[in-house]
Amino acid sequence: MYTLTLDHLNIIHAQFLAPEGMRNITGLCSALERPASLGYYARAVLALQVATHVESIAAAHAYVDANKRTATAAGLVVLRLNGADLPSPDGTPAAAIDLGSPEDPLGAQVVAFVTHALSAGDVAAWLRERLTLAPGTAPVSLPCAPVLLADDQFETALAAILQAHAPTFAYLADR
Repeated sequence: MYTLTLDHLNIIHAQFLAPEGMRNITGLCSALERPASLGYYARAVLALQVATHVESIAAAHAYVDANKRTATAAGLVVLRLNGADLPSPDGTPAAAIDLGSPEDPLGAQVVAFVTHALSAGDVAAWLRERLTLAPGTAPVSLPCAPVLLADDQFETALAAILQAHAPTFAYLADR
């Protein structure tokens, strides 16, 4: 599984023009390691590792602002880098499923998740139902081991995620 570094997270966070400032670098570093540990020790599938990634980064409250947006973007980038994608909320059938939020289904999932209304397992199941795989990609249900990625891979994935999921990030900015 391709994973992100602290530098990657800081780049993602900077995309949201949030106030600079780190409150909890130790918690953020721990959050980055949690999905890999889960994959290694519990043989967790990609969707569960990504859900854990989002939960851990958001719950660390490492940044002064934009923790949910940073966590969500990080999860989407990890999915993209590992050959899976979550369709954008632009009216496509997979993203149009009503989850109690007419504005943004993914945003509603993230808010429910970080407020503990949903578990990591709930979010992983929601992701698995909606993920699409790139041609030639291994099934998302296979356990994954951590692998670092090249900066250009990260930058390309991040740019695509920020564009495709702009409504989600706008939704999360207000919550």
